[in-house]
Amino acid sequence: MDKKLLAKIKKCLALAASSNEHEASAAMRQAQKLMEMHGLTSTDVELSAIQSKTQKISNNRSLPMYQHMLINMIKDAFGVDAVHESVYSFGRFVSNVRFIGVEEAPELAGYTFDVLRRQLDRDRKAYLATLKRCKRATKVRRGDLFAESWVLKARQKVQNLQVPARHSELITQWKASNYGQLGEGKAISRTDKLAHNDYKASLLGAQAGASARLNPGMSGAAQPKRLQ
Repeated sequence: MDKKLLAKIKKCLALAASSNEHEASAAMRQAQKLMEMHGLTSTDVELSAIQSKTQKISNNRSLPMYQHMLINMIKDAFGVDAVHESVYSFGRFVSNVRFIGVEEAPELAGYTFDVLRRQLDRDRKAYLATLKRCKRATKVRRGDLFAESWVLKARQKVQNLQVPARHSELITQWKASNYGQLGEGKAISRTDKLAHNDYKASLLGAQAGASARLNPGMSGAAQPKRLQ
């Protein structure tokens, strides 16, 4: 869709809300004329505000629970939706997450997700390095417990962004148009059965998560843009 054309239509629609009756009427007629000429509907114009941003997560096809938790935290903080994409590349599967939302929200969500993911991976790796004489399964379980508590603690710093119902409708419509019918994603839980001393992993994860550095927009200061 031509960006210049969309910008012109949006400008006309914005002017159509003018308190000047004659200006508003003329702007609306111009917007309707442009849409009719190019076979566009008002929904087409609204959908043009929906953007997406893809971030790589890992070289694994499936995601552990703590990564799903981090994705959900970002969704709530920026008022976006997300799709887990498993892509086959160079003989192996790669996991990506695509954030979907209005205007610059997905870009901000993707950037913040990447920043927090790197912090979490760094802290988890440092914690795993302290585990000595542990079986691999024990290390993985405790590493995941650490990471889940990290996300839960960082989550306490975040205020959910309330998304207008129309934004949610458009995001759903965009997803249906680009993905069709999506199945429910499943997170891999490796912390169902706890063993002696596992609680220490959760405690240390919470302590590390309390030091997470969040994007200012996650504090609730950012507000959703109105579609025009």
